[in-house]
Amino acid sequence: MQKATHDFVLAQKATHDFVLAQKATHAFPTRIPSEWGGLAKDEDKTEEQLIDELVELRQRVDELEQLQQKRTEVDSSESEKIYQSLYSSMNEGVCLHEMIYNEAGEAVDYKILDVNPSYELITGLGREVAIGSKASELYGTGRPPYIEIYDKVAALGQPASFETYFPPMDKHFSISVFSPRRGQFATIFSDITECKRVEGQLRQQGDILTAINQVLLETLTCETEEDVARTCLSVAEELTESKFGFIGEINEAGRFDTIALSNPGWDACKISELDAIVAIKDMEIRGIWGRVFKNGRH
Repeated sequence: MQKATHDFVLAQKATHDFVLAQKATHAFPTRIPSEWGGLAKDEDKTEEQLIDELVELRQRVDELEQLQQKRTEVDSSESEKIYQSLYSSMNEGVCLHEMIYNEAGEAVDYKILDVNPSYELITGLGREVAIGSKASELYGTGRPPYIEIYDKVAALGQPASFETYFPPMDKHFSISVFSPRRGQFATIFSDITECKRVEGQLRQQGDILTAINQVLLETLTCETEEDVARTCLSVAEELTESKFGFIGEINEAGRFDTIALSNPGWDACKISELDAIVAIKDMEIRGIWGRVFKNGRH
């Protein structure tokens, strides 16, 4: 259909140009070549008749062009509606930014141009507050967050993605960045804080199971209770990344007997080891570690 319309318009334009040329030379023919299409007929036509037909055809061409323009506008409007629907219903936050440069052309900040509803839900920042604000002021970080990454994307047009922990919001984010035009960048981000928490729990549980297996394996060769305690203490310090620790038990009198003390503890001790061994037995349960024993939780 579009090709036929295109050919039709070209034919009418050629006819129109021919008529104007002949009028200018006062040599208008009485017949039009048949290869110009349906405009010419076998019978002779006057100049006035041909001009009337050209005017009518011009009107038809204009109508077709207007119809095509309306179709284009409708298609554009439909595309815009689809885009807005997608933009508004996304679970991910979307934010459009514009870089701010100093006189030397260096990126010093960036301004928020637009945000979607999920941006507000994830960040807790309202649209009316965010739009038009500088990032350094909006997020209260002094230096705009991740400006080095964003500047590179806005300048070179190369997309980027990364995961980060953002202290001001106490959240972990997965962020994708792209540049719609030079000097601007858009971020699409999601809150992965819960995922990171679950990952941390699973990793911790795995580390604990590994530590338990290590204790079971290494204590097979232990000969005394003190050897077992020292092995457990060493594994526990490695698991918790601690520099110092001790292991003991509550005796029948309800007081604490230390069974093993890590080397940094002995190194810091100001009394002789013999006296220290006596001192760390049958101790009164008190202080922070005492509350742990009494309450059953840290």
